[in-house]
Amino acid sequence: MAGRRVAVTGIGAVTPVGIGIDAFWRGLNAPQPDTAIRRVEDFEPDAFFDNPKETRRADRFTQFAIAAAA
Repeated sequence: MAGRRVAVTGIGAVTPVGIGIDAFWRGLNAPQPDTAIRRVEDFEPDAFFDNPKETRRADRFTQFAIAAAA
């Protein structure tokens, strides 16, 4: 592992409390619902993939990871 370097060029978030950094922070500061279960709403993975076939074949967690990396 010697000689390996990592560069963090930004942060992204795809979470149940918000998609994107600004929405994420607003969601963290908002009043919490009575239920403990939260779901990611209004997420359109097509914007992050070049090919609709790739979008369909990618698992949901992979779609979130690619969106967060973008």
